[in-house]
Amino acid sequence: MAAIEASAEIAKFSAATDNFEKESTELSNIQTEIEDLKAAIKDLRHNSSEEATGAEQINELLKVVFGRNGIQLRPSDHGYIIINREKKMSPEYLSTGERNALALSYFFVQIAEGEEFEDGLKKSHLVVLDDPISSFDLDNRYGVTALIGFMTRQMLCTPNGSKLLFLTHDPSVAYDLSKILNANLSGSELTWEFSEGKITHKNFAASDVYEDILRRMFWATADKGVCEKLTANEVRRVWEAFVTFELGEKTTDASTSAKVRKYFEDMGERQKKFLEFYPGRVFINPDSHAASQLSYFNFGLQPSLELDEFQRFIGETLCFMHMLSPYHISSRISHKSAERIEIKNMLDKRVENLLELEEINL
Repeated sequence: MAAIEASAEIAKFSAATDNFEKESTELSNIQTEIEDLKAAIKDLRHNSSEEATGAEQINELLKVVFGRNGIQLRPSDHGYIIINREKKMSPEYLSTGERNALALSYFFVQIAEGEEFEDGLKKSHLVVLDDPISSFDLDNRYGVTALIGFMTRQMLCTPNGSKLLFLTHDPSVAYDLSKILNANLSGSELTWEFSEGKITHKNFAASDVYEDILRRMFWATADKGVCEKLTANEVRRVWEAFVTFELGEKTTDASTSAKVRKYFEDMGERQKKFLEFYPGRVFINPDSHAASQLSYFNFGLQPSLELDEFQRFIGETLCFMHMLSPYHISSRISHKSAERIEIKNMLDKRVENLLELEEINL
C-alpha cells in the first residue's frame, strides 16, 4: 500500500520537476529576449545620440559655409530633415552647390566617425577632393573656400602624417587653394600642373591666366602648332578682359561703338577702314556659346573658323588691341625690357603689313 502511495507521489514530483525545467527554460528564453531588447534599445539610443551629435557637427561646418541663419540639419525618425531660415525645406529645392556643400560637410564629419570630432581629425588621413570649389555655384564659393581652409587647419594642425590632395581644372581655384595651404602649412605645400600629359611643379600664386593666353595668341599668329592648341573660348576671355578694362565697353559692342570708331578715325584713314572690315564681334562668341551653333544645326559643335582663318582672326584681334593700346601686349607678355621693345616692334610691323594688305581704294 505504501509503495503504491509512494509511486503516485513520485510521479507527481517527476511531473513537477519536468514543469519546473520547462518553465525555467521559458524564463531563460524570456530573459534572453529581454536582454536582446535592452541591447537593441541601447543601440537605438546610441545611434540616435550619434545622429544628433553628427547633425550638430555637420551644422557647425554648415555655419562656416552658409552662416548662422543658413541651411542646417535636424534629426528625425527617418534620418534628417533640412532646415533653412527656421523653415523645413525639401531637398529637391537645394541647388547643386548647396547639395555639394552638405555632402562635403558630411564627408568631413564621417572622417572622425566613432571618435570625438577634433580627435578623429588629428589622426593620419589621406583625403582627395576633386574640384571641391569650382563645381559649386558662385553664391557658395566664399563659404566653401572658408570651410576648406578651416578643415585644413584642423587636420594639419599637428604633425600626424595626414595628406590632402586637391584636384581642380580652374586656375583661379588652384590659386585660392594654394594661398589657403600656404597660410596653413607655412610654405610646405606642393602644387603641380598637369598639361599635355606631363606633371610639372607650378607656382599658382604667380600664375597669370590672361598673360598666358595673350602670349600664346601672340605666337599663334606665326605658328600653326600653337594656334591649334588655342581655343575660341580662350580668345574670348582675353577679348572680354581687354575691352572691359581698357575700353570700358561690352564684349559684343567694342569694335562698333562710337567711342572706338572715333579712336580709329583719329588714327587715320587706313585704320578707319580696317575697323570697317574687322568682323570681331561676329566670331568672338559663337564657339564659346553652343546655342548659336545649334541654331544653325551645328550639332557637332565644330569650330566656326578653319585653322587658317582662326589664325588670321587672332592676328587681326591682336592688331586691334595694339592699335588702341600700343604697349599693352608687349608689357603683359614679357618682363624683360629688351624683349618688350622687340615684341612691340614686331606688332608695329604686323599692324603696318595688315593695313597695307587690307588697303582698298573705294
